Amino acid sequence: MGGLVACNKQASNDLNPEGQSTGDTYMSVTFSTANPNSLKAEDPNFNSIGEYIGRDKLDNVNVYVINLPEETVDMMQFNNAQVTENPDTNADTNDFRTEAWKTTAGDKIVYVYANIKGTDIETALNAATSKAAFEAANKQAFTLTENGAVKETYAKFQGGKDIIAMNSTKGVEITVEAGIKKDAAEAGTDNCAKATVRRLVGQAAVTASADKFEIKEEGTDNVLVTLSDLKWDVMQFEQTTFLAPQPIDATANPAQNPMLTQFCKSPSFEFITTATNFTATEAGKKYAYRAFTGEAVATFTRDADNKTNVTNIVKNPMKFITETTHQFGDKLKADDPTNTGDETGYRKGNTAYVIVSAQITPQGKALAEGQTYTAGNDLFYGVQDKKFYADEAAAKAANKSTSDLGEGRDNVIKYAKGICYYVAWLNPDVITDPVKSPVLRNNIYHVNINAIKKLGYSGNPFNPNGDDPKDPDDKTPDPKETLYPNETWMSVEINVVNWGVHSYDQEF
Repeated sequence: MGGLVACNKQASNDLNPEGQSTGDTYMSVTFSTANPNSLKAEDPNFNSIGEYIGRDKLDNVNVYVINLPEETVDMMQFNNAQVTENPDTNADTNDFRTEAWKTTAGDKIVYVYANIKGTDIETALNAATSKAAFEAANKQAFTLTENGAVKETYAKFQGGKDIIAMNSTKGVEITVEAGIKKDAAEAGTDNCAKATVRRLVGQAAVTASADKFEIKEEGTDNVLVTLSDLKWDVMQFEQTTFLAPQPIDATANPAQNPMLTQFCKSPSFEFITTATNFTATEAGKKYAYRAFTGEAVATFTRDADNKTNVTNIVKNPMKFITETTHQFGDKLKADDPTNTGDETGYRKGNTAYVIVSAQITPQGKALAEGQTYTAGNDLFYGVQDKKFYADEAAAKAANKSTSDLGEGRDNVIKYAKGICYYVAWLNPDVITDPVKSPVLRNNIYHVNINAIKKLGYSGNPFNPNGDDPKDPDDKTPDPKETLYPNETWMSVEINVVNWGVHSYDQEF
């Protein structure tokens, strides 16, 4: 590939690689990431509360130019010092402009990428020497995760800034005029291609309306359990992501917009969880899982003003996620005979979720007679007598069965270190009766816990790799089930911001 590479701010862009003419004119690129004054998310489907301008840092920018009619490809690379932030001093935009470079006049198609230096994405794009090869590379799926998390080479939070791989939503066509001076191109008045870039990943955030919750005896004010020290993680998002968003049907007329949830196709779009494929070698190769690594859950108070909510959401620690979608349908026809359209492709074993842990402190009549529990130790719950025990032998003795329970069961649920877990889908269409829960790039998904009504799982029920396993006596959700019916153990709110922010309150 021919390359005009800007190596540093002082270096000239008038480089002349062997066999390439530098031309007699200049051009530049201005690109934008967000409009903070918008009151809607990029995709308004489900739980949208507005936009967030972002806290982006550009370590490097690659600009690829397809020259027409030759269909050759040039690449210009800029470092942070060669890109001007907010060049027009417009508070309503989040714009960046590159230094100008010398080029030839004529028709061109321009693509912009940020923070991809040294990645597999850059390698694939740099290898493309023709328009067809470049467009093919731009549609490839790339692995963005490692060990259950998005790789830091693609997204990281550092020094108060997000350094995230970004790319153009589409190629920008421009007719470059001859004889334009460098100053005019850098001012954006002439030969300046204007593009929109989107972050290649999304983010998840979890907060709670209180720092602890109480489970009370039904119909009374007697506290049975206090749940505290809440922590959270996010899992079951795709390991791979298409570089350019892909529609479900590329031949549809009118064309489908893949930036909308109902048309967005992620690489494992067609994967439906079954009784045999929710395994480490199948689901575990498509989605990101890991042993639970809890981030402390911050407290959050919802405001009447969504811009205030967005500000309060993004100031808390967040975790990067990838686009994860399935068929955007309604309930299965076997469950809802009135559905004459598409059926949902979302299942409990293929949908992105947040998992929340809580420290259990049993109180009063919930603790078996003679038992004393110290927080942080293993805790045992009798399935028959519905009491907590600090001593496993005592729990088993009080909950003996007259028959073989099988499957390693013993009528006692062990909560390792006294911790239980709750699961919430990241972006449900209807919180209390979810059918679909799509997650797209360039959006922030916020789950706020506002109540916990029941004791959670003894481990993670949706991790085929076997990390944080549940006790055999603990009721096990079926990964092949649809998201409905929803057993509500924790109450949440969810918001989404574009960076569309989606936010909702969840009750467990």
